[in-house]
Amino acid sequence: MHQTFNMPKALSQIFKLNNFLNTLAILIFSILLITLLLITSRNYRKYTHHLRHFFNSASQKIRNLQNPNANKTKTTSIKLLPIKNKIYLASFPDFGGSEDNVTTNKILNFESIINHNIAWVYFSINFKNGIKLSQNAINEITKAGAIPFIRLMPRSSFDYNNPEKIYTLQNIVNGEFNKDLINLANQVKNLKFPVLITFAPEPNGNWFKWSGVFNNNKNCAHESDKCKGPKLYKQAYKHIINIFRKQNVKNVTWFFHVNLPSVPNESWNKPKNYYPGDDYIDWIGVSIYGALTPQEDWIKFENILKQNYIDVLEISQNKPIALLEFGVTDYHPKGNKAIWLTKAVDIIKKQKYIPFKAIGYWHENWEEKDGVFASLRLDSSYQVFNTARKIFNDPIFTAIPKFSNFNLKNNYTKVQFKHIKNWLDYQRFKIQNAKNWYWQLQGKPSIYTQADIIDIDPEQVSKKYMQQLKAQNKFVVCYLSAGTAEKFRDDFKQFPKQVLGKPMEDWQDEIWLDIRKFNLFANIIKQKIKFAYKQGCDAIEADNIDGYDNNTGFNLTKNDAIKYINWLVQTTHSYNMLYALKNGGDIVNSVKDIVDLAIVEECQKYNECKLYLPFIRLNKPVLAVEYNVSKYNIKNVCTKFKQSKFLGGIACYDLNGCFIPCKSYNPK
Repeated sequence: MHQTFNMPKALSQIFKLNNFLNTLAILIFSILLITLLLITSRNYRKYTHHLRHFFNSASQKIRNLQNPNANKTKTTSIKLLPIKNKIYLASFPDFGGSEDNVTTNKILNFESIINHNIAWVYFSINFKNGIKLSQNAINEITKAGAIPFIRLMPRSSFDYNNPEKIYTLQNIVNGEFNKDLINLANQVKNLKFPVLITFAPEPNGNWFKWSGVFNNNKNCAHESDKCKGPKLYKQAYKHIINIFRKQNVKNVTWFFHVNLPSVPNESWNKPKNYYPGDDYIDWIGVSIYGALTPQEDWIKFENILKQNYIDVLEISQNKPIALLEFGVTDYHPKGNKAIWLTKAVDIIKKQKYIPFKAIGYWHENWEEKDGVFASLRLDSSYQVFNTARKIFNDPIFTAIPKFSNFNLKNNYTKVQFKHIKNWLDYQRFKIQNAKNWYWQLQGKPSIYTQADIIDIDPEQVSKKYMQQLKAQNKFVVCYLSAGTAEKFRDDFKQFPKQVLGKPMEDWQDEIWLDIRKFNLFANIIKQKIKFAYKQGCDAIEADNIDGYDNNTGFNLTKNDAIKYINWLVQTTHSYNMLYALKNGGDIVNSVKDIVDLAIVEECQKYNECKLYLPFIRLNKPVLAVEYNVSKYNIKNVCTKFKQSKFLGGIACYDLNGCFIPCKSYNPK
């Protein structure tokens, strides 16, 4: 058969050959040049990595020229895509130690703290509780307008630093949980919207039960080719993904998640040794943490990243990278959390070392076994709160994920979180959701006291104790007497004699102050407020402002009290603390708009509870107590407090640990 000559086709073949030869020549020249750099460079490992990256990239270009249609296969899988010049913002918003107490409110609360929506939310499926999807967790996350990020955690207990006995990597590979995993795959498939999944995160650490450390053979000898742990991890992860593929699950983006640095930081334990491969994984994820407790060494984010980033880049040349977890504790003696976060996010935004396309903050506090607390939450202090709002409200961060083969706009609606203006508004928002309170002015309550609000004398506790309370997310009210000078305080002699009146009727060690002349002792009161602020108090309980209703030795009026309270509120707010009105029912209507909450003594006994209802109508909490209530009348007292929507309790006059919150009272 006669064949005519096709000029355009021939030219095309010539151009393809020319492109191939040019690329090959550039490749050979570049290898020679980089080899020369290797010989003269001390940073051998760094240049070796760049050489490998260039060679892989050039080789791929040559393969593409040889077979231009190789990468054009169509797929219907739904996958998370990186967005050019954007970084996804995500979080674990304190779902508890088991990481599965998922609520919409916790998600929205975190978004209120940072004043920004988040793209996805982490939660764990703990095999201990069954290898099954929690539809409630999914509903709570999607209700907040976020994407579920599922952490498959093969553990039969929540302890650390020891090997797994039931859900071992070997048992997974052997297929012992295939039935449950198949059911899980079908549950995920039936969701009809995209989810993100990682299996057994941070395997290169030495804390989780699935880590290489606990799965290695004894003759590992620190050589990667002889170590069983990483290989077994890869087999287990591939096994799970293969199960999902056989069930035709198309809506999962798979993350491979490691820690920086590896612990131990040895060649066999490098992240690349655990990697299932590009054919299985869609994104690379890493964790980078600073000090988790005040006892750990303080290490800068950049130092960790700079010393270990090559370990991440070695994993794959083709996958986007996410900083899935990062965080640092507050109250460290050698470091500042706000500064650490600021510098970390600055490096992330500049794409220094690693071009992260997503970041997730681990927003949680917890207690270690030795009684030391980790305080990673972004509301741990006024400074951290403001810093978080500043660093995350940058146009580079986005909360709207982009997926292949899925139109998110048609399936998701971002729920609007409560916009909070500043720290004081956040504290007000926080106490609006309080369920109970505890009051003790002599000695100190247990740090494990089950109450949302704790009222104490700041002079009777240490700063460390205060940090332990704050690490448990307690709202701490601090007592001071604003209307009397107390003989047992160190500052008693500082009060001018002309402002000292009569002793209090029931407390002879306390002397009434002439609050009409508060300018004469304002600095003393201000120092008390400043001390409370330095201790870490969230609010001030200013006692004895109702001198107008007592025999003080002065002709005090309600207007005198109102004027003084205005100054107290302004001063307290200037230290970023809330102000609690103590008693003073007669002036509630005059100060209800400027004070933040109320503390009321014996309003039932004196039939005055109705005077404080304006606070309830303003959604401001009323903390109420009745003294020396007989056990036969406790239920009646607490019922009345509940009817008034007060947070109630009963106590003895000494407040020495005798307080019983109504919520925790269980009559026998």
